[in-house]
Amino acid sequence: MIFFKNINLSNLWALKRVRDSVAASPLA
Repeated sequence: MIFFKNINLSNLWALKRVRDSVAASPLA
């Protein structure tokens, strides 16, 4: 379960990075 939780946290962090990148892009 710890591995699964780590995967979820990594996915949430990645999604946040993508969202921040999109928000910072001129195409947003």
